[in-house]
Amino acid sequence: MLKSMTGFGSYKIKDNEFEIKVDIKSVNNRYLDIQVKGPKSLAFMEEDIKNVISSKINRGKIDVFIDIQFLDSSNIDFNIDYNLLKKYNDSLTDLSNLSNLEKSFSVLDILRFDSNILLIERKDLNDNKTFVDLCLSCVDKACSNLLEMKIQEGYNIEYDLKNKLANVKELINKIEDFSEDLVRIKVQSLKERINGILSEENVPLDEDRLLNEIVFYSDKLAIDEEIVRLKSHLDLFNAMIDDENSNGKKIDFLIQEMNRETNTIGSKTNSINVTKEVIELKSILEKIREQVQNIE
Repeated sequence: MLKSMTGFGSYKIKDNEFEIKVDIKSVNNRYLDIQVKGPKSLAFMEEDIKNVISSKINRGKIDVFIDIQFLDSSNIDFNIDYNLLKKYNDSLTDLSNLSNLEKSFSVLDILRFDSNILLIERKDLNDNKTFVDLCLSCVDKACSNLLEMKIQEGYNIEYDLKNKLANVKELINKIEDFSEDLVRIKVQSLKERINGILSEENVPLDEDRLLNEIVFYSDKLAIDEEIVRLKSHLDLFNAMIDDENSNGKKIDFLIQEMNRETNTIGSKTNSINVTKEVIELKSILEKIREQVQNIE
């Protein structure tokens, strides 16, 4: 079963004290990279949050956005700097008197000058087991929703890959058919050329040496081994797609091997028919490689 590396999951949970919302976004990445973005008060939970996600996701860049609303005022303290507030008030009053203007400012105006006048302090959440359990549960459910999207996208990738692999199989069979008589024709042509040259020069034919040269030449032209390996890679590719624990990195490595065999076939033969199919095969393999980059 394939899973895409891209997706989005969200979940909101609420009790008497807190409302927690978690959004998780995943995009392509070579390794697993989890970034937790939320209030500083959650710093003590960052590793636990990452562990929840890494238990379900193997690869990708994961951004976790956490928003917390405090519904119970007992979790919030207000710290007012009265001395600082008085100084601002006195200074603004003096300014109004000196300018002979009517006093026209409020407490909110003063607060806009300096955020240190009124500080909102939230109680430490480290020891609040209810909050910790609630938050991790919310992360877990958001991650499950993300997985649902990744799996659905994985089905689409699998469908596309299987269609492309069917085209690859067809092209390999065509190359194999074209190559069957290729070596025989080339060897026959080589024999005729050698015999013609020797006849012109009145040089006797060394049958043993000619046989060795033909064997060497045949090995250089033959693409049987490459075709066998391509078919083997193709079978393994299909098996990996159907595997419940499919791995994008392994599939990526396999497509590189298929490209290598295809390039070897292209370099071994100068047959127009084979070259045409090799070009088409390389084009499809490149499209598959791009699609494989999306697999977790």
